[in-house]
Amino acid sequence: MELSPGIVREHDRAAPDPVATETATFGLGCFWGPDARFGALEGVVRTRVGYAGGTRDAHDPNRQVRKTQYQNVVFAATAAQRETLAAVLEERGLQADAIGTRIERLDRFYPAEDYHQKHSLRGTPGLQPVFDELGYDDPELRESPAAAKLNGYAAGHDVGGELGRALERRAGPR
Repeated sequence: MELSPGIVREHDRAAPDPVATETATFGLGCFWGPDARFGALEGVVRTRVGYAGGTRDAHDPNRQVRKTQYQNVVFAATAAQRETLAAVLEERGLQADAIGTRIERLDRFYPAEDYHQKHSLRGTPGLQPVFDELGYDDPELRESPAAAKLNGYAAGHDVGGELGRALERRAGPR
């Protein structure tokens, strides 16, 4: 079976509802690479890129502040996430203030512009048209579990499951 609108639609229908999943939020530099890598991981259902952890309500273009937009950050949105992070650090004999990656509380998250969402997928001939045929608009593409997996594939990562099998039949194994 080749990649088709039916396979994409079925993958999205079969995916867990967002309220039934946990959300992990990371600051990992550029949007595009991490979005694709996470999308290809088993157990990751959806990905979206955006902005979090800002320090100013309004940008002043006349003032240069220390650039933090590309620093690595793990954002903890809940007490349970903070406890999990503390346990992982303890298991590894680390302390939060002794590692390079910052750990911060997640207050707000703002989705990035549409052209940043599923960037590799959007630039790969033969993949984006399936979503166009299904009539997905930009928010639907951003939230699509199939788009997350196919974005990972478009960036060169292996994708399992029915989507992976359909892609292998389409282009051969990687």
